[in-house]
Amino acid sequence: MPKIVEAVLDAEEFRLGQALDVDLDVTVELEPVLPTGERGTPYFWISGADLEAFETAVERDPRIRTVRRHVKLRESALLYAEWAQPDHGPVDVVDATDGTVLSGGVDDGRWTFTFRFADPSHVDEFHERADNHDLDFDVKRTYSAADSAGATYGLTEKQRTALATALREGYFRVPREITQEELATELGVQSSAVSETLRRATAELVANTLGEGPASEQ
Repeated sequence: MPKIVEAVLDAEEFRLGQALDVDLDVTVELEPVLPTGERGTPYFWISGADLEAFETAVERDPRIRTVRRHVKLRESALLYAEWAQPDHGPVDVVDATDGTVLSGGVDDGRWTFTFRFADPSHVDEFHERADNHDLDFDVKRTYSAADSAGATYGLTEKQRTALATALREGYFRVPREITQEELATELGVQSSAVSETLRRATAELVANTLGEGPASEQ
């Protein structure tokens, strides 16, 4: 039975986290699917008010050889990063142990990840490799994929908080009892960030509830 691992890692402990730790009004979330033949190469979504400034800052980071924009939406973009040197970060460690990154997002300098391992024995190998690369994960939970009581359905903590707050405040009711702008104020973020977070969270929740895997694989 597949195992799910939820863990937190400080951004300063790996190159991706360091490179994306930019003091701008931007939300960053990993794209879970890694293209065949590009093992360990991260794709990530950014959303918020400072997209252009964020891209410029990341492009200037010496740890990154190049950054390419794959998708540009009104208030978000999908970026691809090629490292100047091997990262040996969380994505590489999980990939090397035949695991899958279900979700990954950063909040206040700390990344929250959800990993899935088809073979439970690979969880121990994951921990061993993480220790070898000095990745000090704070593991929150490890549970069976069939254990619905512990399941997060691929959601990051930020996505879960946004959905729970939106539900509690009546955002999903007809008619709505709170506007997107008011919900953004409640969460302490910009309106554009709320829209992006709720969209991706809803997609992940529906896809994983229906047993179809991460929404980005659809």
